[in-house]
Amino acid sequence: MIFFRLLNDQFTSISKKTIQSIIVLLLFSLMPIFYGNFDNSMVNYYYALLNFLVILCALTFSGKLRITLNTIILTSVFIAVISIEVSGGMLSNGAFHSILATNTNEVREYFSLIDVGSFSVTIIISLLCIILFTKSVISPHKLILWPIYILTITLVFGYPAFRYLVDENYARDAKRDAFSILYVIPSMPSYNLYLTAALALHERHLSQESYGNSLPPHIDKLPVLSDENGDIILILGESSRQGSYSIYEEIINSTPNLKTRLKESEHFYRINNVYAPAPNTRESVARSLTFATSSTFLHDGLPFKTLLSSMSEAGYETIWITTQDLYTRWDTFSAKVANSADRVILKSNNGTAWTDNIAAKIAVKELKKPQKSFIVLHLWGEHSDYRIRNGIPIPQKSVEAIEQQIAKDQSIDSDKLHYLASIHHTDSILESIFSYIENANPNDLAIYFPDHGEVIGKGHGLIPIHLESELSIPFVSQGNKSRILSKEISKFRDKKFGIFNTSYFPEVLINTLGGIAGVPKESHNLTYFSIQGSPIIVEYNDYINRT
Repeated sequence: MIFFRLLNDQFTSISKKTIQSIIVLLLFSLMPIFYGNFDNSMVNYYYALLNFLVILCALTFSGKLRITLNTIILTSVFIAVISIEVSGGMLSNGAFHSILATNTNEVREYFSLIDVGSFSVTIIISLLCIILFTKSVISPHKLILWPIYILTITLVFGYPAFRYLVDENYARDAKRDAFSILYVIPSMPSYNLYLTAALALHERHLSQESYGNSLPPHIDKLPVLSDENGDIILILGESSRQGSYSIYEEIINSTPNLKTRLKESEHFYRINNVYAPAPNTRESVARSLTFATSSTFLHDGLPFKTLLSSMSEAGYETIWITTQDLYTRWDTFSAKVANSADRVILKSNNGTAWTDNIAAKIAVKELKKPQKSFIVLHLWGEHSDYRIRNGIPIPQKSVEAIEQQIAKDQSIDSDKLHYLASIHHTDSILESIFSYIENANPNDLAIYFPDHGEVIGKGHGLIPIHLESELSIPFVSQGNKSRILSKEISKFRDKKFGIFNTSYFPEVLINTLGGIAGVPKESHNLTYFSIQGSPIIVEYNDYINRT
């Protein structure tokens, strides 16, 4: 009763400064509910209350402790606000991984997609709010303060402790890896930066471990090198959405060579309804080439071989050719997968420009060698800025090829124009490989799919996710084994929507080449690994309303 009487007295004797402070408290506390892609769940409301209490507690302190808390909380809140402005949601694990080691060129290209006006307004408003926060003070009676402090501490440990007691899987994961406790905690502005940093840095630590030498239980037999199987080349694209390919939905003919092949080549196959495992390179590439899937964490694949080491055991020479920086922002699982190959080629021998075109020519040279090989060619692809590839402008003939198809009375957004022109350039690179296989060695098998898609002009890894633009990707193949490949893919489509997730590409390739890989039960559901750091099952309404 004393607590409630004191609480009533506090409200009846409230000052103007305290009113201002309460407004600031509500402003900072309600931000995630209205602007942070907030999900209506009891757990999220629980942590929204915790976010409120953390900020309230900070406003009750003074002196050096208050200055320290101001720095800690405001830094996290500011980063969360900027992330919401740029990507639609608070800072995520995937974004933090990208920030850790990205280079200046990529930063410049990414910021070319940002609305400078809106971004500037957000910065100004954020700075004003920070000033108001530093001047805000709430000074309740000690008998009110202590219950608030106790409640805050209780909430910090309450939900994880409850999950540990009632959820056997959660308890088992926590015993194996204490950091797994943090994955159930939704981000809130007051601690978003620190939760994300802790998980991301822990994941980077786990990624230093080597891939193992065993196979998952559903892999019964690896393929054996034979005269029936030729060389295999997987061409990995970058940020390339299915809807922008004219062999799929795009009205403008962005892929003339692929379109011709679809009509005329008996051994060219277009695969429909294919999704990437994740909307960013770091999470997607490793899942498409190891036995980690979109339903698991990358480190869950560490006990097993990669697809490259499996193919090496089958007798193929494995070669990774890339025009992307091997140890930059997608470090380190992608780099580890690349280094599981027998050879890595990441620059030209004579010091000349290293481009997707040159890398493709190197790949064809490797295909011509007598030793049977499994090659992964990782292109720079449709990276933003779409006008630039490998540091130089995309060919003018590709730009003109798109421009010539646009009627004079029609207009096209500059980003879309150059994005389609970039795909047109990719089409010519693919043709240089497909034509070699068709004419010189049809027993070879070339497969192309990108790591993920793109929201043109905005990027990828957005919050909320744009399923169709960010995950739906093209998938084509050339060679005598294409028909078998297509049949194997059909076995791994999810049961609800009929989508093939490329995180099951290793199993498909193993079966195509004569090995035996079973269909895991987890493939029955369509999932993707969220930019926020967890597996997500695609629900019916999300799929029907996908964009």
